[in-house]
Parts: sequence; structure tokens; C-alpha cells
Amino acid sequence: MNALRQEAFRMMESMPDEGMADLIRYMNEYHRKFAAREQRQYDAREKAFTVLESMKRKVPELDYARTCRIQGGEVSLMRILLDTNLLLDYLTEREPFYQAAYRIVLGCKNRDYEGIVAAHSIVDMFYILRKHFTNSERRKLLLAFFEILQVEAVDGEKLRTSLKNGMFSDFEDCLQVECAKSAAADFIITRNAKDYALSDVPILSPEQFVEKFDG
Repeated sequence: MNALRQEAFRMMESMPDEGMADLIRYMNEYHRKFAAREQRQYDAREKAFTVLESMKRKVPELDYARTCRIQGGEVSLMRILLDTNLLLDYLTEREPFYQAAYRIVLGCKNRDYEGIVAAHSIVDMFYILRKHFTNSERRKLLLAFFEILQVEAVDGEKLRTSLKNGMFSDFEDCLQVECAKSAAADFIITRNAKDYALSDVPILSPEQFVEKFDG
């Protein structure tokens, strides 16, 4: 028996009958609420599984090819979340977008502002770049971003919030916004501003950002 339990038993032994009655009522209520919470969680799991079972279907072999999304006191540095397409423009020197992408990545490297990338963008880029870079080259390139950019994790809460948000037609765009909000980004930099019309975080194109802050 640990010290905490010993102390609890000691206090109960010295407790008057009326106090013991109150304690029993409290414990019964606690167990009732705990059992109810467990039941709600069990019911939610059962409901979710029922949905999965009713909606799953056998499909032909999936095509996993992904398109490049043209969308995804003290003075503190401006914080910007870089959409996947901007980083791809930089890595592939894609014209006519390369120069703006280069200047923004360079500014992040020089700490003129703090660049952020969502974790799922790293995954997307590793797959998208497979036709242009070897496995080892992609790993090396993307690991380099870890030294220049803050990688914002994608957790269960961000996924849940994005899935529940039906205002965005593209789930991944919504996930980018959730990552930007979590990282306290001042702007999302993307070439696909129209898909972020409902974003809580202001949107700038790479060219707009360079003209406004890096000109």
C-alpha cells in the first residue's frame, strides 16, 4: 500500500459518521460519472465502426499519385507558413515561380522571418518528388528543411478539427490552416489563395509577400 492510500485510510478511520456518509455519496457519484463516460466512449467507438463497415467498399488498385497542390518589449520575427507548392517551386526551380520561392526560403534561412512547414507537407513532397530525385536525395533535401523551417506537427486534434470543418472543400487546405493557427503564423504563403478564402490566417502569394516584406 503506497503512502497516499495509507493517508486516505488514516483520514477515513478518524472521520465522523456524517462525513463518511458524504464521502460514500461522493464516491458513488464519481463512479457513476466515470461509468457514464466509459459508456459514451464505447458507444462512440461502436458508432464509428458501424459507419466504417457500412461505407467501406472494394475498389480497384489505388492510384497514389499526388498532384502538386497549387493551393496546402522584445521584437519577435514574423512567422509565415509556407504551402507545399512554394517549397516545390524552390526545390524544382519551377518557372516563373522560382525567384519568389527562392527569396522566401533564403529569408527564412537568414532569419529575416520565421518559416513554418506543416508536417504533412514533408510527406507530400517526399512522394511528389519521387520522379525527380532519388530516395536518398529526397531524404537529404527534406532533412535540410528541418534546419531552416519549424516543422509544425499534425496531431489528432488538428485532424479532427479539419475533418469537422465542412466549409473547406479540400481537407488538406483546412489542415494547413489549422497548422498555421497552431504555430501562430502571421500569414500563409501560397499560390492558391482562392482555396483559402475562408482561412482565419491572412493569405499572401509568394510574389505579394516578397513585394511587401522582402522588396
